[in-house]
Amino acid sequence: MDERDGALRAKQLAELAGLLELDRVCRENDLRYYLTGGTLLGAVRHRGFIPWDDDMDVIVPRPDFERLMDLCVRGHALGPDYYVQTSETDPTYPHVFAKLRRGPVRPYAQLMGRDEGFIDIFPLDRCPDGKAPAQFYFGWLHVLNNAILYHTEEGFVCTFKHKYLFPLWRLMRHFSVKRLVSMRIFLRRMMDRLSTGKHYANVGGIYGYPREVCEADWFAQPTALPFEGHMLSVPAGWDGLLTRMFGDYMTPPPESERHGHSPMG
Repeated sequence: MDERDGALRAKQLAELAGLLELDRVCRENDLRYYLTGGTLLGAVRHRGFIPWDDDMDVIVPRPDFERLMDLCVRGHALGPDYYVQTSETDPTYPHVFAKLRRGPVRPYAQLMGRDEGFIDIFPLDRCPDGKAPAQFYFGWLHVLNNAILYHTEEGFVCTFKHKYLFPLWRLMRHFSVKRLVSMRIFLRRMMDRLSTGKHYANVGGIYGYPREVCEADWFAQPTALPFEGHMLSVPAGWDGLLTRMFGDYMTPPPESERHGHSPMG
């Protein structure tokens, strides 16, 4: 194992320790969580980390997500070495999902670009059934997220090419971060009211519509798969979820694409 591989493995094991801490909090408080994204793919294809992957992803149904954040932020449920980062706890934090980090507590702006391990904790939200309202939801969130990034990331450049989204972003960027975050919460609650509960979405995921939209029954029952010697929670419909996200997920990508945050992990 060369030095680079050793550093990656050390980072993976540090992230695994954080995931086990999150697993403890969820089990002790009867909260649901599931491996997702490349972490779920690693559990299915490798029984652990994808060898070249460098982060971890979990997803938590919205009611449990809100309770988990409350327990971790105000209830101090996490061990003393860990903390969660959200737009509520850190005004420089731009995302709709949370990050579990190992202390000491530092602002997001200071951590950008640093190669430190973390776990992304995505909320699983209800999503409208139809294509048009779902695209509306994802499109507006994309605009609001990029307007927030304009304020929170130095030198941020918007790369919108859509003829409707770019003018909206130019307008939204004039609002304060606080106002934009409030608009993001309002949009999510409005879409929840328009949803029948047949579909969920990870609106914080990198793939957008339709790859981040999933069937509700995929999450009807949790199950467990081995991951680095531990049995960890996955959705019962993990095959459908991985197929939606990655297509032929059991075929690894070419060696040239085997790096962290690649589409196939």
